[in-house]
Amino acid sequence: MPDGRSLVDAAATGGLVVVGLAALALLYRVVRGPTVLDRLVAIDAITVNIIAFVALFGVGFETAAFESRVYLDVALVVAVIAFLATAAVARYAVRPHPDDAER
Repeated sequence: MPDGRSLVDAAATGGLVVVGLAALALLYRVVRGPTVLDRLVAIDAITVNIIAFVALFGVGFETAAFESRVYLDVALVVAVIAFLATAAVARYAVRPHPDDAER
């Protein structure tokens, strides 16, 4: 029977693979999205995948010299920046264009 740490490493590696594949699928939506809002949602989902990737990397590849808490702090900072960027772009996307008022 495998020990607990090797099981965590295997689960983290599997999670990294799944998150990477999801990011590739979302990248396709960013390139081929039919509308700007589809692309915006895909970019936001990619940032969520980046956060998950960093957290899984921190859990799965913890070393004595570099603890996983540092990776989780990085994931938290990326989450805050991604939230602010999404809110700003969404506000810009729903704002009416000045040329639309004249029509």
